[in-house]
Amino acid sequence: MPVNFKNFSSGINPGFYTSDPSPAQNGDVYYNTVSNRFRGYQNGSWQDLINNGGSSSFASYASSVVNTSASVSYTGGWETFSNSPAFTFTPTLSGNYKVYASLPLLPTGNNALSLARIFNTSGGATLLQESQVIADGFESGVTDPAFNCFAQSIYTLVAGTTYVFDIQGNPQTGSAGLQLVGSYAPFYMFAEGVGLASLSPNVQISNSTGSGTGISTSESPIVDTSSNPLTVTVETNGGDVLVGLQDDGSGGSGYLYVENTPNTNSWPTIKIFFYRDGTLISTQQGMSGANATFNTSNWPGSAFHFIDANPPAGSHTYTVQAQAYDQDGGTPSSAAYYITLFAKNIGSGGGGGGASFELETPYSPATPVNTILPPLGNPVYFASQDQSSLSANSDAYYAGSGSVTNASATGNSGNTVIQSGSVAGSGNSGNIQLVPGAVNTGTQGLIQLIDGSQGTAGYVWTSIDTSGSGHWSSLPVSANVHLSNLVSPTAINQDLLPASPASNSLGSISDPWLYVWANDFLVSNIANNNFVGALKNDGSDNTQLISSSALYMGATGLVSIFTALATGSTPSASLSAATGAVVDGTSGQLSILTGAASGIGSSGGILLQPGTVVSGTRGKIQFKDGSEGNPYYSWISTDSNGDGAWSGLTTYPAASAQTLAAGFTIAFAGTNTYLPVTSAGPVSSDPTTIIAAGTVAGQTIIVENQGSYTITLLAGGNAKIPQGINFALNQYGIISLIWNGTVWNTLSTSANG
Repeated sequence: MPVNFKNFSSGINPGFYTSDPSPAQNGDVYYNTVSNRFRGYQNGSWQDLINNGGSSSFASYASSVVNTSASVSYTGGWETFSNSPAFTFTPTLSGNYKVYASLPLLPTGNNALSLARIFNTSGGATLLQESQVIADGFESGVTDPAFNCFAQSIYTLVAGTTYVFDIQGNPQTGSAGLQLVGSYAPFYMFAEGVGLASLSPNVQISNSTGSGTGISTSESPIVDTSSNPLTVTVETNGGDVLVGLQDDGSGGSGYLYVENTPNTNSWPTIKIFFYRDGTLISTQQGMSGANATFNTSNWPGSAFHFIDANPPAGSHTYTVQAQAYDQDGGTPSSAAYYITLFAKNIGSGGGGGGASFELETPYSPATPVNTILPPLGNPVYFASQDQSSLSANSDAYYAGSGSVTNASATGNSGNTVIQSGSVAGSGNSGNIQLVPGAVNTGTQGLIQLIDGSQGTAGYVWTSIDTSGSGHWSSLPVSANVHLSNLVSPTAINQDLLPASPASNSLGSISDPWLYVWANDFLVSNIANNNFVGALKNDGSDNTQLISSSALYMGATGLVSIFTALATGSTPSASLSAATGAVVDGTSGQLSILTGAASGIGSSGGILLQPGTVVSGTRGKIQFKDGSEGNPYYSWISTDSNGDGAWSGLTTYPAASAQTLAAGFTIAFAGTNTYLPVTSAGPVSSDPTTIIAAGTVAGQTIIVENQGSYTITLLAGGNAKIPQGINFALNQYGIISLIWNGTVWNTLSTSANG
């Protein structure tokens, strides 16, 4: 379609069409009488020549501060500094961006020629221009010359893609090194885009269906007069897009038509399907009842539209499809007359972050609240602009009601209300936080309440009524928060409780109480049942119990009294339980006893048990009453009261029955008095060692045959048999012997079988 220039006397006028003509070639131009726009065929497609409602846009981003130092050495190529901020951002508009920074560089070494640059390390940005910087410690004898160099690179970026930019160094010789010294001169990286791709015109409109294009009984595209699907493409920044059908503005009636065939009672229906980039985003339908007389239905195109909420920033293509059918199985016919597809940007989005705001009515006494409404789901920030200068302060931020400036006025200034939103359902209302900004090396700001009653340091904010009002006031003259100003006598009329169970102590190892006077000491830690420490009331090593129940535990659990654990090679303290010493009288009795049982239960045992060891020697259980005598004495009762003393009579418990074989030796471990034996048949002993040797002279043993076969002890061995003849132990026969240090001598025999 060549350009049709005519009427030169009144200007240059291209051709006029209601839709994009076909075929076309690059450079063709015409005026669209439906969208009222100049259109040109450029790079293989029709595009608007004048971007109504659009404009070039500006975007800027900044990195986090770089306030540390790092260096790179010669490698023969570019290396990323470890303190590079990995400057990351996602542009919402496509176009060319300059990424730059003023770099504090410190070359090291003689002839330390080094280069530095800003480089895209992630996201696949297209590099257009790169301005590198040079730092050279060129003069011998000059130590650490420092430079501040401006580096900049120009990249083409695509909206919606996340990019990462870094600072790289490239020392040029083996002796060269390069430092990026942010600890000396903190700095930022910046990115700016000017003349970026603008948003599409506020409304994009497709070609028209003209005087009628058919709609199939299966889902298929609605097409224009050239049988091309109705299509619109818009550039968005992440805001909402309104998509829908409307008449083409040509003067013809725009509608969607359905007629049922055959003419029976039925439900002719039309379904409309909207797609974004090939993905279904909305399905809608119109339906009407029909009979043999009334069987045609029409719907205006404007009956079908949809808001595409927050599509991703970038370019999107919207299409529409339709389907005509009968709910009762008929075969309807359908068509679209003078219909176009449109898409319109209707919402804010993207643009570099932060909440966007929608203004309601201006402030007035009749509308005192909600004059600014942010979109739902976004945090709302009111703040002065960031200040990137190294020395300048950011602006203060004030939120306040208006002052009453007339000196003769009697009115009051309004309240300034900071209030989180109320919740009508089951959710929680938001917190109100007063948070000074964080600092790096400076001093964090204070939270101040200034009402004229501040007084001096140490005052507290105290309520003055039940409405939440308060003022500064001094602490009461009585007790302070440290209880360091108490006077005598101080009486406490309430229980002293810890903030939570078993969480606080009364006194400490370094600051113990002198005396604790109490009716009872109760330890209620059922889980551990520990009582730690000692009772002392007279300065001596003895503890005087005020009553018979001066120290007791709860009804259940184990009562443990022990010294503290010791670490390393230092031994733990000894534990002594003793009655007090006397001069002329009798010292008190020390009792260790378990509780009696008055029902059908059992009383507890008394356990004397040395602690277990890994490689050391386990402690002994000792009874010292002066009668200890020799080893292997026995503790023998001396009366009916349970009193006892050490005695030379040695007794040992019974051993397990031994099964003897021919040529046996009866085993003896030195710890058993009664040795039961048995055999699988008649057997005789070893002629030399009949019984294993004893351990201490005076040990006695009793050997009994518990089996049904004869066991013969041969004469002449280490067991001296009466008359020097073999001794036959029949079933239940017994021989008792005593060890004299060399052999076993017979004490008695008994043939009990």
